Amino acid sequence: MIDKRRLSVWQWRVLAAAGVFLLLPLLMLILSPKPTLYSGYQQSSAYFSAEGELLSLRLAGDQRYRLRVPLADIAPALQQATLLYEDRQFYRHFGVDLSAVGRAFWQGVIKGGRRQGASTLSMQLARLHFKLNTSTMGGKLQQLVYALYLERHFSKDDILEAYFNYAPYGGNIEGVAAASLIYFGKEASEKNRELVEAKIVRLEKDVSEADKYGRLLRYIWVDDVMVNAELVRLGYAQVATYPPDVKYQDLFLQLQREAKEAGLGLWAEPSPQAPSAGNVQITYIFYDGLVPRVESDEYVEITNLGDTPEDLEGWGLKDIDEGYPSFTFPSYVLAPGESIRVYTNEVHPEWGGFSFGYGSAIWNNKDPDIAALYNAQGQEVSRKNY
Repeated sequence: MIDKRRLSVWQWRVLAAAGVFLLLPLLMLILSPKPTLYSGYQQSSAYFSAEGELLSLRLAGDQRYRLRVPLADIAPALQQATLLYEDRQFYRHFGVDLSAVGRAFWQGVIKGGRRQGASTLSMQLARLHFKLNTSTMGGKLQQLVYALYLERHFSKDDILEAYFNYAPYGGNIEGVAAASLIYFGKEASEKNRELVEAKIVRLEKDVSEADKYGRLLRYIWVDDVMVNAELVRLGYAQVATYPPDVKYQDLFLQLQREAKEAGLGLWAEPSPQAPSAGNVQITYIFYDGLVPRVESDEYVEITNLGDTPEDLEGWGLKDIDEGYPSFTFPSYVLAPGESIRVYTNEVHPEWGGFSFGYGSAIWNNKDPDIAALYNAQGQEVSRKNY
């Protein structure tokens, strides 16, 4: 049986230790100078035509896509939706939501139950800006300290703007402006104003709260128009649905087929003078699988090293030493900087969901094979051995 008296003493010790560590922010707030919110913030270079169309988006010096955008150019509806689902008390707390922290501490530490999130937007910005490891209790306390630090020196609008500029949007894409350019081909301000400004937005949840990058997963409605579907219909977005969030999968795929047939947006005929096939390369082969005998977890990793998206439909991947097996890609737009994997006989949606579906090991451990990647015209664009 559990010694209740001993457990109670342990609980009080944890509370006392937390109280001592929470005094550290007071000292920091008194002694610290004002930080720079964008110190070390490297930006990408974006080039547009006279008509406002994106011509090129180049990586920042740290190999990330990142563009700073002022809060005034981010649609109020997007701001409100973010606050609603990330931090409802943002304009009321001082960087830390004490009620949320109390609930999380009681549930996770005292009762030993399921962990609950308690991070405010200020805390999330602290983690992103100061590159904190918040997987430990010490890291969490450090995050709390830095959140108070930011709140002391900056306004709420400054913090919210910085959050939108630092937030991860998948792979090496950071900030709402860069994400909008890559996923939609337009600047954040233009796209958001076009779709939702001055309108009432309704968010619909499917099954999951967030994807693997921590991005909120919601279907966005303006009146009776689903914004997600509208983006696909106009060719601004490519369908990527992952179980269990497949409520509108059939609708999205149908709209994508229609957009593709009409040559809209992403599906428009590429400029003949600017092919990007050479930018898509095989970057890694994991050949020594961990699954006994069949090594179904082997994979070939493919990365878009260029500045423009690439539709992989009809592209092929093959073990050219043996001549088989081969894999042909379905319609999939590989964003700049994005990597996907083709597994031997496993399906991993977070890496694109591609698999040879082969029942035994493909990539020999002792006698290295060569993987070759072909574009839709059958031209070899990359090869790699190991």
